[in-house]
Amino acid sequence: MESIITGLRWRWVQEPLVLRGDWQEALADQVEEPGLYLAAGLDTGIW
Repeated sequence: MESIITGLRWRWVQEPLVLRGDWQEALADQVEEPGLYLAAGLDTGIW
């Protein structure tokens, strides 16, 4: 992922979130809010 971001000269808007291990419902809660903020930023042209 880092090489793609660097190669395209993009910038990180958030540090990567790495989820490991067995699926747990709490994982969905951890990614929902950052995902919504990222989507809102893309929609409004901030990113």
